[in-house]
Amino acid sequence: MRAHNFVTLAVAATTIACTSVGNSNGNSGGSSSSSSSITLDEFLAKVEQAECHADQTCGRAYISSEAACLRWESEANRTWPVRSAEVKAGAAKFDASKAQACLDASSKCDGDRDAACQAVIVGTVADGGACSSSNVCLADSGCDGCKCAPRSGVGGSCASQGDCQLNAYCAGGKCVANPPRPKLGEICQFDTKGGSAYFRCADGTRCVSSKCAPFVAAGGVCGNSFDCAAGLSCTPKLQNGDPGTCKPAPALGGSCEDVDCPYSDWKCVGEPGKRTCVPLSFYGEACVDGQCHYVDECDATSKKCVATSTASWACAGDSDCSQNFKCRQGMCTLSTSCP
Repeated sequence: MRAHNFVTLAVAATTIACTSVGNSNGNSGGSSSSSSSITLDEFLAKVEQAECHADQTCGRAYISSEAACLRWESEANRTWPVRSAEVKAGAAKFDASKAQACLDASSKCDGDRDAACQAVIVGTVADGGACSSSNVCLADSGCDGCKCAPRSGVGGSCASQGDCQLNAYCAGGKCVANPPRPKLGEICQFDTKGGSAYFRCADGTRCVSSKCAPFVAAGGVCGNSFDCAAGLSCTPKLQNGDPGTCKPAPALGGSCEDVDCPYSDWKCVGEPGKRTCVPLSFYGEACVDGQCHYVDECDATSKKCVATSTASWACAGDSDCSQNFKCRQGMCTLSTSCP
């Protein structure tokens, strides 16, 4: 699936914003001239660092630490590693001259990274060529039925989100220009034909009932811990469906009997009365109380975390992919999905 400026509601809670990795005034300290010589691997490391630094410093942190976030970026999110693999497979190209604009947007709280970073890595497969995903097609095209095909620009006709170019979303049968990153009180979700277009709210806010709203303070009503402000977690929902309440979050190893763990990479495990927050294990590590990071599962025999699927993993060859998957254009793809 092509990565539009908006994300689906299912992953909105864990979307990482971008912010500074440089000096205190929010600038990265880099210059456009130096970015022209940056390599793909250097860019990959810098942009992931920016995203994870943002998770810790802008708004509410979703992951427990910058180190944990960097591992999440490479092993769970996998967006940039896959784009890098597509370049190395010859299905996309890296434009070093566009890298600084992406890093600059990533070096500021509320920076619009989505728009700035789209041009850094672009597909090279022309319309009609074979594609494993829309990422490898030309900038104004997408992957339809395993072949690259043109997309409609702003004002063009559409039947679903995938019919529009990256700078637009489908509404009322027409491709509408993506709005700037929404701020407090502004619309962040648009109901569209074929789904919803969701845009990341400004740091310090979240999307609630289609508008950007502040995080909930202590004692306020919450649906999950990511509704609550920094340092707070949500009490579990009652069986009758009533919402929870934001209260002080437990620390690592702290009791989670009556409040959820505050980060996506922590899990509440243990027997009733002894439940505590523990870090989830990643791929290849020993399972913790049968638990693994959400993209992995605990193997019953080895008791280690294994991949639930290698779908969309970066790869250099078929041996990097699990059974029933093939390495196509740098990404593991279901072998039966395209000839």
